[in-house]
Amino acid sequence: MNEGRSLPDRDASTATGTEAEGTISTGTARWFVAAATAIAIAVAIHQLFNLRVGGYTMLEGMYLYVLAGIFLAIAFLSFRIRAGASPHVPWYDWALAGASLAVAGYFAATSSVSLDYGWEYAPPQTAVWVSIAFYLLILEATRRAGGLTLFLIVLAFSLYPTFAEKVPDPLSGFTQPFSDVIPFFMISAEASFGIPMQAFGNLVIGFILFGAVLQHTGGGRADDGAASEMVDQGDEARRGEHAAAGPGRFPAAGGRADQFQVERLGGHGGGQHAQRFAEAAIEREFANGRMAFEHVGRDDAHDGQNG
Repeated sequence: MNEGRSLPDRDASTATGTEAEGTISTGTARWFVAAATAIAIAVAIHQLFNLRVGGYTMLEGMYLYVLAGIFLAIAFLSFRIRAGASPHVPWYDWALAGASLAVAGYFAATSSVSLDYGWEYAPPQTAVWVSIAFYLLILEATRRAGGLTLFLIVLAFSLYPTFAEKVPDPLSGFTQPFSDVIPFFMISAEASFGIPMQAFGNLVIGFILFGAVLQHTGGGRADDGAASEMVDQGDEARRGEHAAAGPGRFPAAGGRADQFQVERLGGHGGGQHAQRFAEAAIEREFANGRMAFEHVGRDDAHDGQNG
């Protein structure tokens, strides 16, 4: 009986855990996530469409830092430090979200200066420490959102320049100190904010926004319904053509050439093949190719017997 009473408890706990994993946050955190998402969308629209509101245009690096800071903060409020934890956001996740906004804001504010003075190769000491903080925040967000395996892979590849000379020859390289590698990752346009982040900020976010709008306005379901209806109409038209073809003749898109091929195969059962393909509603191009292949195979077998 104890076991019987424990089953509902286990089911309730499992349901609670599933609900916690599927719930982003509650209360203030939920409003913060909604507001941050709206701001990120507004910034992306302003940048991608070059609206120049107030005559101001952000540098691409500044734009990417703003997106990174916003979405990194959302990640800490959306994913708990342990899987299946309560949807309530603990104080340290708020602190990590604030730190994400702070470090990304620092790089966004100094993006022009870092570009002019080449901070990716010679950063000031403040930029070095902020880069290390940004690096650790990205790793922790990766672990929460992608799992431990992805975290270890990213960690190993990110630390590779610090021990590159100890790797076998095909993959060996010049070793760089940790204090030089991490700022290069965070500031350079060839590392963390290189092609993948540029593709996300300039292309992927637009597709995500477009898909979300279609999904919530019902446009996606309307497009799916229209596409399905067109496919159904095409299938019905093909079945009508096949039914009207009759035995010994297969409707072909190529006109006389395909008709000649069907008639040429008449002595080798071409009419039977055409009827069979028509009844099975097989595409005419595939049917003609199949009949030609069978005809060539019979000719080869006949030549082998004669030889």
